[in-house]
Amino acid sequence: MAEKRDYYEVLGVQKGASDDEIKKAYRKLAKQYHPDLNKDNPEAAEKFKEVGEAYSVLSDSEKRARYDQFGHAGVDPNYGAGGGGGFGGFGDFDMGDLGDIFGSFFGGGFGGGQRRSGPRKGQDIQQYITLDFEEAAFGCTKKISVNKSENCDACGGTGAKSGTSPETCPTCHGSRVRVQKNIDIKIPAGIDDGQTISARGQGEAGSRGGPNGDLFVTVNIRPHKLFRRDGANVYLEIPITFVQAALGCELEIPTLDGPVKYKIPEGTQNGDQFRFRGKGIASVRSGVRGDQYVKVNVEVPKNLTSRQREILTQFAEESNEKNYNKGRKFKDVLKDYFNK
Repeated sequence: MAEKRDYYEVLGVQKGASDDEIKKAYRKLAKQYHPDLNKDNPEAAEKFKEVGEAYSVLSDSEKRARYDQFGHAGVDPNYGAGGGGGFGGFGDFDMGDLGDIFGSFFGGGFGGGQRRSGPRKGQDIQQYITLDFEEAAFGCTKKISVNKSENCDACGGTGAKSGTSPETCPTCHGSRVRVQKNIDIKIPAGIDDGQTISARGQGEAGSRGGPNGDLFVTVNIRPHKLFRRDGANVYLEIPITFVQAALGCELEIPTLDGPVKYKIPEGTQNGDQFRFRGKGIASVRSGVRGDQYVKVNVEVPKNLTSRQREILTQFAEESNEKNYNKGRKFKDVLKDYFNK
């Protein structure tokens, strides 16, 4: 199997990087390699998966600590198995086996008496899902298809048929059963790009009576054609004509809740921003919605007719400094600058 790259190298951060630095690096790379934006690049999907795998480990303090100490072997039981599973190519060998080995030599367990015969929790499963902008903003329910192991109905994961003395179960032959399972995942309103949802007990089946692992679903959000998000706030840029800006006008402003009528005031300047309270995205924790900010871009007309030029020329001749506050202030600054 191909050698895995260092997770810090994958995200392009230093080993001592902060959580914010790791999150920022992940978001940048996830958008860069997102399959929806790289449909003609088959390598992007692999890069996207690699970046997601690195983030799922480095964003979890417990997993990151194990990774820093043991490398890939500390977080991936299949690493280095040569296709056989487990650590270093030893099949199903795990740390619990050390209890049996040391016990046979020294008459006791290893690591406080932990034996392989004890219950073992199943492995966690990491999945990724892509949401539309509105699905993330308002929440939804998504069906996730997971290929996972489950305990055999006949033996309940013990390997022995129910009601019989310990012997190999004729149904699963002592192993767990692989199934394709569809799981409904409730996406909370306001979830952000790169955040992860956990579904307890939906991971791989435990063994020897141990609990199931968990399912972790990391969210990626498609860019919107109009809106841009920053936390709970939404940003929108709209073009208006210089006549609309000068005289004022009433416009229908798009919001996540639908169009809202808004009166652009007379004398609006290019780059002016207007605030719509409560029209942003709900906080996952508090449920309180952020705001929407609308930035105005004043468009200067092109390809003027002779009549339009005549009208604008007449307008310019009749204008004075009182009509242009910024221009008047700029002239004052220039005057002071050149008279130094």
